[in-house]
Amino acid sequence: MTIRGFPGSTDEVIALFGVAADSSGLASTPALPGKALLKRSYVRFNVDLAPDTPLFRMVQAILDHMGGIDRLSECLRRIEPEHIDIDLVLPVRDSPEQEGGFISPSSIADLQRIGATLSFSFLDRRK
Repeated sequence: MTIRGFPGSTDEVIALFGVAADSSGLASTPALPGKALLKRSYVRFNVDLAPDTPLFRMVQAILDHMGGIDRLSECLRRIEPEHIDIDLVLPVRDSPEQEGGFISPSSIADLQRIGATLSFSFLDRRK
């Protein structure tokens, strides 16, 4: 889950959620030394799910990791970010781990409640 475009420090946001962040960056500072300045602050939280986690359980597992939908909603209301994204990293087609799946209506409703987008990244784990 990535949260972008909020006032205040990244440390304050991380402390508010009470979950370790994978990465973060503060607006008007370089993402890396010598690189362009960030336009927005961001905090990225990663959740390592078991490889056999079905697609329909992934969104809920991420929301649970972040404290549940009610706590997450309250934290997001307090920081008022510009954008929230949940990115599901899935194996590529023809991977032995790939299978079909769906996002449940309750997960879609939870994403709508917090105003989050859902994106998908595909990795070849066979390499």
